[in-house]
Amino acid sequence: MRRAACTWLGLLMACHFGVALAATQGFGDYPAQPLYHGPTATPALRSAQDKRYRTMIRTAASSEKVNFAGHHILSAFGCGSSCLQIFALDARTGEVHWLPFTVSWGPEDASFDTEIMPLDYRIDSALLVVAGSRNEHGHGIYRYVFEHGQFRLLEAHEVPETAPVTLP
Repeated sequence: MRRAACTWLGLLMACHFGVALAATQGFGDYPAQPLYHGPTATPALRSAQDKRYRTMIRTAASSEKVNFAGHHILSAFGCGSSCLQIFALDARTGEVHWLPFTVSWGPEDASFDTEIMPLDYRIDSALLVVAGSRNEHGHGIYRYVFEHGQFRLLEAHEVPETAPVTLP
């Protein structure tokens, strides 16, 4: 009986969290207009990070389409088993804008319906939702708005860290 009650409580909490997340995402609150349909500009490799990852950036420019914030190509590449480095390439100007942290995730993180797990984003919105850990610290759901070439944190819903297990 206790196991069934715990399972039921867990399901209720998961449903509540999912509904709360969906209610707070608000992609329509951060519209990106107009949508760009032209050719992708040659990437402007200015920073040391841009130059270090020039192949990944150029590959995104040549093979991916605008998918974020009206005229950006949001792209990611691996930096470990479940780690991603993420950038937004402005298809009009070639400017490269980096997410200022890596993202790590596990099976417990949200499964968004996008090409890049664990991110949720839209072509017509400047909102980016990240699930997982930033720079391998903390863990939760983080909402960012992309404006003026930077990702600005709107809110963070972190999962409290559990106390370490100690042996007697």
